[in-house]
Amino acid sequence: MTTAAFPVEEESLGDNEVSQRIEFVQLHLEKGSQHAKYWYYGWLGFFSLGNITQLGVYTTTEDNKDKFDAGVGLIKTTLGVFSMLTNPIVAHTAAEKLSSLPERTLEERKVKLLKAEMLLHSTARREKQETSLFSHVFIAVLNILGGLAIANDTGDHRETPKQDGAINASMGILTGELKTITAPTQAIDDWNEYTQKHHAVPRKVSYLNTKTLFYTFAHPGALVWDCVLVFEIQGKYSPHRMEPRGLLGLQAHQSILWELLTGTVNSWQ
Repeated sequence: MTTAAFPVEEESLGDNEVSQRIEFVQLHLEKGSQHAKYWYYGWLGFFSLGNITQLGVYTTTEDNKDKFDAGVGLIKTTLGVFSMLTNPIVAHTAAEKLSSLPERTLEERKVKLLKAEMLLHSTARREKQETSLFSHVFIAVLNILGGLAIANDTGDHRETPKQDGAINASMGILTGELKTITAPTQAIDDWNEYTQKHHAVPRKVSYLNTKTLFYTFAHPGALVWDCVLVFEIQGKYSPHRMEPRGLLGLQAHQSILWELLTGTVNSWQ
């Protein structure tokens, strides 16, 4: 198993400092997890229930107006469920993920600190995404399109298409905005506090690139497969020393190797 490279400040972090930073992140992630759980599962349940209801109306009603409205609602609630499942807010699971990591040795604690910073940053970034301008614009555009579809449904079965479309769009935008303004945001403040208190991480991160490398190697008695997650944080850094296998080097932009031993695929024992 390859030793990971740890980013540290100009002088290597002591054991106490590593432990204190882990404790800070763990406590703050736990503090924000309850709100995140209520928010995530509450809205996932809301969209799922709406999706089932709209599907039921669409497949059973003989009224063309109700069927058309249910079809529009079915599309919107499906997108809602899909977005919650494929891009979940990570605050509701981050604390559990961090607490499950071992910290018996200093090396394990350094790895845990690296993962803690990743989790806190990714949690804050996801919360910021949920409350971003793009989120508000997406909510408005999606529901306006749904309203326009209903407004242009001018068959004999609909007496007030424009009014129906306006009501549908307004209710959809109101629901979406309610979801946005109730979203958890604590991790954003926690990340800012952490970066102001400790200078081993960037105050502002422009983006985080990741790629996963998979490989196999022969080991006495087993064929082992492994994966390495290579990620690069780009932003404003104070100079850090890198300690890959005892080699010190000064870098402003850093590529950090994070190795996750995932297990044995096939054993000959």
